[in-house]
Amino acid sequence: MKLRHVMLTFFVLISTILILSCTSGETGKPKGTLSVSELLQNPVYDTEVEIYGKVSLLD
Repeated sequence: MKLRHVMLTFFVLISTILILSCTSGETGKPKGTLSVSELLQNPVYDTEVEIYGKVSLLD
């Protein structure tokens, strides 16, 4: 019975860590990048920039 409790606790802990690590990258922007809207608001010319964004409405 105690072994089951320990295994269940371990499983829940590992599952929680995996879920948090998978979802945390989606909410923050990558370091050193601009969003497409930021670039459109403040255009940068003659400089290489990195942008990020989500592509949608593609058929």
